[in-house]
Amino acid sequence: MDRTIGVGQLRAHTCTYIQMVAGGETLRVLRRGRLVALIKPVPVAAHDACEAGSLPSDLTPVNLSSFRTQAGRHLDHVSTGSRLCVVHNGRPVAEVTRPLGS
Repeated sequence: MDRTIGVGQLRAHTCTYIQMVAGGETLRVLRRGRLVALIKPVPVAAHDACEAGSLPSDLTPVNLSSFRTQAGRHLDHVSTGSRLCVVHNGRPVAEVTRPLGS
């Protein structure tokens, strides 16, 4: 099931939402009513690569605490086409991408 949340909700409840994503849910993130990002489970290939210490070059690792405190800045990077891999305790827990068609 997909869920739509705002940036403020994401910042306030980051850990809860990341746990939902780790459980297989995809989140759509809105900023001022506009869809700006998708947060989805990490693909198996990226998960294995991260644990091996070599993420694909187009996937930027971001610490969970940094993602929470600087959500707006990270979503700005995503809006330019960057893909993020949210990492917690050395493990990839979510992938953040720009929505298709944006």
